[in-house]
This record gives sequence, C-alpha cells and structure tokens, in this order.
Amino acid sequence: MGMGPESRKNLEEMEKNSRFPTGILTIERGKCKIGGLNPMACMICSYGHMLECHYPHTCEEAECSHYLREREIDE
Repeated sequence: MGMGPESRKNLEEMEKNSRFPTGILTIERGKCKIGGLNPMACMICSYGHMLECHYPHTCEEAECSHYLREREIDE
C-alpha cells in the first residue's frame, strides 16, 4: 500500500520549510544514498529519519531537529 496524495502533499510542503528533505520521500524517489528501500529503513538510519534525511551527516553533525530535541531532554 502506497502513500496517499494528501500525505505526499504534506511531506512535500514540510520539505519546503526544512533544511533537509524527508527520509520518506528520499526513499520513494529512489535517492537514498545508503540504499534504503522503504520508509522503515529510516527507523534505523544513522544519517536521518522519516522526516529528515541529512546524509552524509549524523544527527549530531547536522544538528537536526531530532538531535536538538534529544539534547533538550537530556539537559
């Protein structure tokens, strides 16, 4: 089962306002640099996640929203 048009539109809109493309759409476009074949690959990716792909940088190196949120929790 694929992604619905409304979900795709929301993700595309999210990308317009983000420093990074979404992992989900990066995989769907066939452009995952580490060969992810489905969005679940984002769950274990060292270079991003479903809503942010910042390859070739880790979350820490990219200071992505995921990393910044974790830092706030740790403080």
